[in-house]
Amino acid sequence: NRGWSGIAMWTFGYESPDLWSRLNDDLTIPLQRATGAPRVVNDAPSYAAGVLRVRGVAYRPQWDLPVPVRIQVKQGTTVVRTITVLANRSRTLAAALQGIGPFHGYDQGFNGLPAGAYTVCTTMLRWGGGTVVADCDAATVLAS
Repeated sequence: NRGWSGIAMWTFGYESPDLWSRLNDDLTIPLQRATGAPRVVNDAPSYAAGVLRVRGVAYRPQWDLPVPVRIQVKQGTTVVRTITVLANRSRTLAAALQGIGPFHGYDQGFNGLPAGAYTVCTTMLRWGGGTVVADCDAATVLAS
């Protein structure tokens, strides 16, 4: 049934290798999916021109959908900034993982932070309320 949407087929449990071979007669679509636990991988935070930049990749290998990510900037134990973003930017790291598409990156800047030492923590928000926490990273904001 070439008329069915992929989402409907997945929802009703009809997705199978046999189905893919019928949908794609020449089998150019790879039939492999990534496996393993959900992951959040942070780049080291950077600071330039008054902006603390946080970049990384977050994905859940069972499906190739962008995931929400909460980024917190802390000074000591006090959270000074929090934002939730969708990890849907193109990233080479994500594209290199077998079965994972390239659109799982995040890139967020924080302006106006006073000079000092900070900790940046990134949490992937999972459907159903669960979370996967990445390692928190140290960052230094310099005086302007």
